[in-house]
Amino acid sequence: DEERVAILKFLSCTGLVPDNLVRDVFVAAIGKMSGGIVVLALCNNACISSEMALEVFQKAASRGNAEVVKPLLSKYFALSVKEQSMVCAAWNGQLNVLK
Repeated sequence: DEERVAILKFLSCTGLVPDNLVRDVFVAAIGKMSGGIVVLALCNNACISSEMALEVFQKAASRGNAEVVKPLLSKYFALSVKEQSMVCAAWNGQLNVLK
């Protein structure tokens, strides 16, 4: 997994991959099996806004995608936003995100 993260980080930093493609991949990672790897690799990319990271965090929490939620928890979000997302996950029966 570390090798995949390193490759994704390298490719996204070369400037050869358009920013809109990086953003599309970041958002699409929510529903993918290895989404956590993609999110971890791209969440600090300059073209990923805090608003976009927040949107992905909230969607992943509501869908129960703990693999995506965990790397994003390390980014700064207000406690109220984290709490709201966790409540949404609980209401949707996505208890694995709460662990």
